[in-house]
Amino acid sequence: MPAAKYELREAESPDYRWRTRQNVNDSDATLILDIGALDGGTLETEKFAKSFGKPHLILLLDGGVRNEDVQQLLDWLQRVSIGALNIAGPRESKRPGILLSPANSSIAPQKRSASSANGTYLRQ
Repeated sequence: MPAAKYELREAESPDYRWRTRQNVNDSDATLILDIGALDGGTLETEKFAKSFGKPHLILLLDGGVRNEDVQQLLDWLQRVSIGALNIAGPRESKRPGILLSPANSSIAPQKRSASSANGTYLRQ
């Protein structure tokens, strides 16, 4: 069960917008990875980060992960004090192929939330 392994609690709402807001609010900073223009929940993530005054970085990986992207990420991580990092982006159904993109093999997996057959969980 993901809740025990990652010290998660079940989300109070099944609404993705609520979970998105909580993930941004509960983290110190947000990294957004996308292909193409931000929309839907990914755009909401950016809006929440701005409204909460949280540091955030958007990497558009249309051409894969470039050396410049990696350097930008490393520089940002050194500048920003981060205990909990929210990593966000579109789901596979909205951006077919994103799960197979080089970004997912280059950057550590998200540990802020996890889904299971029993629901969605947020880190405690």
